[in-house]
Amino acid sequence: MAQNPTKQSASPLNINVSALRIILAILIGGICLFNLFITYRGLEQPEAMDQAQIARNVAQGRGFTSQFLRPLDVVTADKRHGRKAEFNLGAMTDSNNAPLNVYALAAALKMTGYDRFDEVRMKEGGSAIYGADRVVSAVSTVFFILSLVLAYILTRRLFDDVVACTTVVLMGLSERLLAYAVSGLPQPLMMCCFLGAMLCLHSAIVAEGERRTRAVLLYAAGAFVCTSLLCLAGWMGLWTAFGLLVFCGLYFRPFGRMAIFGAVVLAAVLYLPLTNLTASAGGITQKFFTSLYGCFGQQDAADIMRTTDLGNTPFNNAVFFLRLLGYSFVGLDSLYASLGSIFVTPFFFLALFNRYRSKSTQGIKWATFAAWLTSCVGMALFGTAASVGAAQLMVLFTPLFTAFGLALMFNFLARLDLGESYRMIRGLAIFFVVLISSGMYLFKLPNNLHRANMNGAPMYPPYYPPALNLSLEKITYTNRAILTDQPWAVAWYANRPAVWLPKLMREWKDDLEPALKRGGLETQGVLITPTSHSMLPGGLRGISSQYGDFMPLAAEGKLLQYAPNHNLLFADLFNKTAADGAGADNIAALASSTGRFDGRNYLMGADIMYYTACSSLIDLAGRTLKLTGADKITDHSEYLFAIPENPVRSPENSHVLQMDVAHTQKGYSNLPKDIAENGGVPCSLSYEKTGKATADLILSRRAADGSGEVIGEFHLVYTSPFSGRFVAVSKDIEDMSAAPVRFEGSFGLTRRPAENVPIGGK
Repeated sequence: MAQNPTKQSASPLNINVSALRIILAILIGGICLFNLFITYRGLEQPEAMDQAQIARNVAQGRGFTSQFLRPLDVVTADKRHGRKAEFNLGAMTDSNNAPLNVYALAAALKMTGYDRFDEVRMKEGGSAIYGADRVVSAVSTVFFILSLVLAYILTRRLFDDVVACTTVVLMGLSERLLAYAVSGLPQPLMMCCFLGAMLCLHSAIVAEGERRTRAVLLYAAGAFVCTSLLCLAGWMGLWTAFGLLVFCGLYFRPFGRMAIFGAVVLAAVLYLPLTNLTASAGGITQKFFTSLYGCFGQQDAADIMRTTDLGNTPFNNAVFFLRLLGYSFVGLDSLYASLGSIFVTPFFFLALFNRYRSKSTQGIKWATFAAWLTSCVGMALFGTAASVGAAQLMVLFTPLFTAFGLALMFNFLARLDLGESYRMIRGLAIFFVVLISSGMYLFKLPNNLHRANMNGAPMYPPYYPPALNLSLEKITYTNRAILTDQPWAVAWYANRPAVWLPKLMREWKDDLEPALKRGGLETQGVLITPTSHSMLPGGLRGISSQYGDFMPLAAEGKLLQYAPNHNLLFADLFNKTAADGAGADNIAALASSTGRFDGRNYLMGADIMYYTACSSLIDLAGRTLKLTGADKITDHSEYLFAIPENPVRSPENSHVLQMDVAHTQKGYSNLPKDIAENGGVPCSLSYEKTGKATADLILSRRAADGSGEVIGEFHLVYTSPFSGRFVAVSKDIEDMSAAPVRFEGSFGLTRRPAENVPIGGK
């Protein structure tokens, strides 16, 4: 019977343990701060941005609401609440994220002031890293450091200081674990909860061996409360909780009693949060069937949330076994990387065959295995193959797998009967294990340092925060929705309601957009990012598979990069009328040169494009445009245009909007009565979009025969929904034969109705 290897065979440490702890704390803390402030590149995981934007809403007092709108949730909520007057999709309760990590992020955002979005905006020419990203990552870093403390305490109880200190060093130098530390994901918090549960379970096993029944129940209750917190940090933790319930039911006597007790504790803690969070989007039943479709259907969970009807998702139980088998093999193949790429973690499976004299160590070993096994089943069912993600559970087991692997390695060395050289050999083994395990972090360090410059290097592609926090935020409304392939980033960086791009135009037209309107959200544009055209394998075939009818929009940015001199809307190729046989999948009706969103804003070249109904001047119709020249070349250097709600398109050029205006002594108005009352001359105002963040306004005098002579040409450079600058070429109005005069000035947009616009003056 094997003993606890290090406690029985190892010689005492020759250094002060307290000093070693201080050195480790400084080392790990320094590495975490280095990653957070020197090589930091911002948030990368969609789930982290999703939880961050919910946390900001919580910090602002708006409740557990989300601006990331999934089509299935929107349509389901509309069916349940759409007929009620208080139904508001702009304040829709999120039902997809566990609350614990969100509330921790909300507290951090509130304390640092980053809940006030308008006051902490990014600055032009400043860092490309969004400041609030670092706050979110700091929260996960704090939980990561706390998990290292808990891992040290637990592994020291199971083994000794050598194993505990080495485990902490290996975790602190693991490239994968350090990625989690700055990811903003709930995994570091989940690891803390899991290690807390295992600490309580260890005490319960010790108390059970000493026949202290009340202490067993008390510690077991603490373990199940920590397990409940694990589930509240991430719903995938329910699979880990199930494994611990199975272990407790089989380990403690009488059989099954402790499992029932634990299930009652879990149900009591989780019932209220589950029912509250799922109330607005179909309830627990909806989430249950969504999960079933994720397991048995032919689509992933993300694809299911992008549809508007589960009936459109094929349900085939044969796929269940293929998915389970396929993801199981993929998960095993990436197991080493998922556990942090630490050299000794695979040794845990050999440690299962080693029987420890300590009953508590033996019990924790099997509890870890049971929780790991059920977690593997859960990840296989839900298709989680990524080594870094919100649904990844393997990282929770890294501390215990590492500790048991180290202990087994030291046990092998102790059995070699090395005598006085044992400590030296053990030290060399620790050195090489640390060197191999930290190899990936050390290998990437030069490249990470190279990327770390004064302005920062964000996670591009696919995320470029300035394009959303500065450009997109300026040209969009807070109470209108954006249809996009990157809704989590739009909700976080631009603070705008963002709807996930579906696959079918029919679902958008018939289900999703009507539901949005009933919920008080008009759609103001479509945003396409590298998420769709640069991050998918398979080229155009992959884009078509992922985005279906919206493929022309998703692929347009990449096509423009290949052929930058051919400024053609890809969706124009699909421009058909009803007479030509256009159906519900006619993408040109949504975004093309003659579609609803017929203009493009290049937020970052062709990589990030925003399609809107009014390319550079947001929602020009219904606004009042006042042009003010910097130099007074005439008495009419200030121009006032009141643009009607429904401007008329030119029959010759659909890009030109025309309207009747009147030139008066002190300005312009489109009110017919002003022409007679003020002696005005009928004029035409043409607004032509140039395809970039600019526009041209041409003011011309109209003759009786319909011909016109240009009075002024204004080249507008758009900067925000309310202001900008222009360069004008104007003729002297009193003498039309005068040479053109060029001057510069600014323009402002107001929302005053056209019929109430006064004529003339400032």
